[in-house]
Order: sequence, then structure tokens, then C-alpha cells
Amino acid sequence: MTLLYGNKYKRVTRRLKGYDYSSPGKYFVTINTKNKYHYLGDVVNGSVVLSETGVLVNKYWSEIPFHFNGIRLDEFVIMPDHLHGIIIIESNNNHDHVSYNLGLIINQFKRICTINATKKNIPLTWQSRYHDIIIRNNRQLSRIRQYIRDNPSKKQV
Repeated sequence: MTLLYGNKYKRVTRRLKGYDYSSPGKYFVTINTKNKYHYLGDVVNGSVVLSETGVLVNKYWSEIPFHFNGIRLDEFVIMPDHLHGIIIIESNNNHDHVSYNLGLIINQFKRICTINATKKNIPLTWQSRYHDIIIRNNRQLSRIRQYIRDNPSKKQV
């Protein structure tokens, strides 16, 4: 892990040094709410019951491919205090010749959710960062998909 800002803020990055996060690939992301607050719903009998905020988050997550050409979504789950999802960057050649990367996609997703939650006067605050794993092979992809599917049944709230 490398320190950002010349140690001034002591912020540690978990990004893989030298890796191009705009390159085609599969990425497993986890996005948490601030202080792990349960804005997004509850787990009841092993299933997630989304709150109004969770429904909003589901809507905007599902719309990511409509705003970023060459992006596909795979398995995902919205939990009470976080979201797990697989984002697939198939290509990064959109019609506007604007390059985007995983960080931009997540930033814009969180931004649109927050703007629309504020408009609807429903609570939502995200943790400032997110966690990602570069999925390197089909075996790892299968394990992560299963982890996402099983996540609600493992967590009782």
C-alpha cells in the first residue's frame, strides 16, 4: 500500500500500484454506508428487504451501464449497510472519446444516489472510499458470485 499526498494526510491507498483501472476486466466492489449505518434495508429470514433508500440505490446501480458505454454489471446484492457488486469493463471506447475508470464509475454512482436521496429527503451517506478486487480468473469469479448470492443468508440483522 502506498501513502498518498506525501504522508501529509496519512491516507493509505489499497489500489494495485501501476494497474490501469480503466482497462477491460472484472472488478468486485464493496461500497459501505458511512459508519455502517443501515440506510439500505434489513435482512429478514435470510433475504434482504430494501428500504426506500435501498430501492433508490438498486435503481441507480442497475442504470450504470446506461451511463457508461462498454460497462456490464454482473452479480450484486444490496445489504443493509453496504453493496457488493461485480462491474465488468468490456471496453473503454465510448462515442465521446472520454476515458473513465472504476473510480469514476463508483464516484458517479455514489453521487447520483446521494443527490436523489437528498431530493427525496431520505437518509443516505456513503463511506468516502470503496474496496475493490481485480477478478483474475473464472474460478475466482465463481467464488465471488457465490459469496454475493450467499451474503444475505449469512447476516441476520
